[in-house]
Amino acid sequence: MRKLSTSIVTSAPSHKRFSVGKVIGGVTVLGVGGYAYRYNTDEGTRRSAEFWTQVGPIYLHYRTVQLLNRDLGWLEDSIADPYYEELHKKYAPVCRDVTYKMRGFYLKNAQTLSIQDDFVPAEYMKWMKDTQDNVPSEFRGSEAKEYCRNFMKTELGLEFDDVFESWDDVPIGVASIGEVHKARLRENGQEVAVKLQFPNMEQRFRADIKTIRNFCELAMPQHVPAFSEIEKQFTTEFNYLGEAENLMTIRDKMTKFDKYVVVPKPHMQYCSRHILVMDYLKGKKMVDGVRDSFKVLGDLVGKSVQELEAERKMEIENGTFKFKSIEEDTKQMEKAQHALFLKDISNPINIKRFLYNYSI
Repeated sequence: MRKLSTSIVTSAPSHKRFSVGKVIGGVTVLGVGGYAYRYNTDEGTRRSAEFWTQVGPIYLHYRTVQLLNRDLGWLEDSIADPYYEELHKKYAPVCRDVTYKMRGFYLKNAQTLSIQDDFVPAEYMKWMKDTQDNVPSEFRGSEAKEYCRNFMKTELGLEFDDVFESWDDVPIGVASIGEVHKARLRENGQEVAVKLQFPNMEQRFRADIKTIRNFCELAMPQHVPAFSEIEKQFTTEFNYLGEAENLMTIRDKMTKFDKYVVVPKPHMQYCSRHILVMDYLKGKKMVDGVRDSFKVLGDLVGKSVQELEAERKMEIENGTFKFKSIEEDTKQMEKAQHALFLKDISNPINIKRFLYNYSI
């Protein structure tokens, strides 16, 4: 049988054996060539390749420790934890650099996670916090101005210099989808905020979501179902004209609260899919407003803002923080306001404040 088998293989015509090899080689060449073509012509393919090249080895390193620790039990937690800490220190800067380079949905994720101190290790949270305020612009010099000029012409049929009297090249805010510049309208001299959507951002986001979904299927399958809803949500964010219409709707609904809530008015004649022009409102950032509230609370209990933040962060990390319902939070706010009232009327130094706050 062994000789028969050998004779069958060796007796096959050489040209047939060679043709099979040519077919396999041809398929391989076509596959590699096709991917190379997509890589050179499709930004989504390039971004996916860069993601896996950078993140793949990081995942394998973490997964190896996890396998030995959690899955096989060969490493005790007391031994594995220092390994994890070293991995955090080693790879947090790498992930930071990749996020800032690729931006898109990766930056959006970092900004979202930056408000949840209990979700990622501290080494990652340090740079994620910076994505709230310190994201560099994709544009250089006056590129944003020229970008806006082009879209005002193609989408609105308007000349940039006829609309704006002045333009600040330094953005007042940079996010994952676009950035905001301050400008002044020529028609009335009013200061406005101009929101610009970055080039090809919708295509980037869709490619990034697909890539991260594939990564989650491998590493975190429990998060896969959420990505369909995320993709639906972001579909509406790339049309700034729709956002302008939503602003108008909200303004109409909030007119009776205009003494307490100010909604910027969009200038619809200057808004398009990639440009949103609205009133420029001066004020504090939300995080600074929250800190002011913490300061008031700290004064009542005799603690600094830093002490209160440290206590809250420790409660979240230890799992002892109790998230309150709307009703519970409202009651706590009413108690705090009552305490402020008692403080005001009990301190003669605050008599002017009391008369201002509580008189007709």
